Amino acid sequence: MFGWIALLLGIPFGYQSFVESSINRSAVERAEENWSTNAFIFQDFQLESTDEGDLFIQYDLDPETGLEYKRRTSDLGYSDRYNARIRELIERDGLPKYSIKTIMPSATDLVQFLDSTSMDLVESFPTDLTRNIHLMRRGSLSRWGGTSTNGSDSLSIVTPHAHAGSGGGIFPVHAIITTDIVYIRNGADWIGAFLPDGRMVMSATRFP
Repeated sequence: MFGWIALLLGIPFGYQSFVESSINRSAVERAEENWSTNAFIFQDFQLESTDEGDLFIQYDLDPETGLEYKRRTSDLGYSDRYNARIRELIERDGLPKYSIKTIMPSATDLVQFLDSTSMDLVESFPTDLTRNIHLMRRGSLSRWGGTSTNGSDSLSIVTPHAHAGSGGGIFPVHAIITTDIVYIRNGADWIGAFLPDGRMVMSATRFP
């Protein structure tokens, strides 16, 4: 009898250990497969306030490593183990070549453009700001394997990676294109930084 009781009690613990081991192995294997080309960091939604108090920064790439963020989900520890392995690989090999750490703007760099007078006014829509960044108001765009539609006159930013709307209302749109980063400002309260391939790096929003 005691043997059966011990066996029955041991089954749940054994199963849990098996699941945890499987998750750990799967996360490590995926991290090592991704490492050469497209490793990322699992992260919760990142929204940080600045010293001014009314400005908030959202990151789409990790400022510490220059790797892309993937939104964390409830995954029984998979995300944590994946992140841990990526950090072990960074400690061993250094940052990978596809990291944008060396060109990633700081929050200060981004925020200064909110009040900049050096940005160019975008005077007509729709327009291809760059090969991978399309700006439009009301209308649609079929490109990059899909169709993006904007039913209002507010700004939409369409790239091969995402369709982003930057707030309701019609505001002046300004842009400046540097060697590494494309900055797009919508009115006086929102600005985004993009890579030339269309990925958003970060954005800043000013709340009144």
